[in-house]
Amino acid sequence: MQDAEVGPAIWSRTHVFALSAEFGGQHETFYLVRVEEVTRSPAFSDAELRAEGLTGSRWWTREELRDSTNERFAPKNLPSLYESLWRNGPPTELVETGE
Repeated sequence: MQDAEVGPAIWSRTHVFALSAEFGGQHETFYLVRVEEVTRSPAFSDAELRAEGLTGSRWWTREELRDSTNERFAPKNLPSLYESLWRNGPPTELVETGE
């Protein structure tokens, strides 16, 4: 385990799965976590990613988020949320991110 400073909850998101009879949706809470340096890749197997409907997982730099144009993020506005966090620091109240 990498040393990390877990900070406050900063964002929340409710995602509804309209086309799923078995699973209606989920509520997510995002926390600010600070580390000195990311030294490992996210630890999900290909099978775990597929089970969640994902094709990949990786860390993004600030520049990569800012310059992304054709990527699908969850929440959709992740680049602007992160940029606001970078410029203004953590919000004083939990921010609802939308989709």
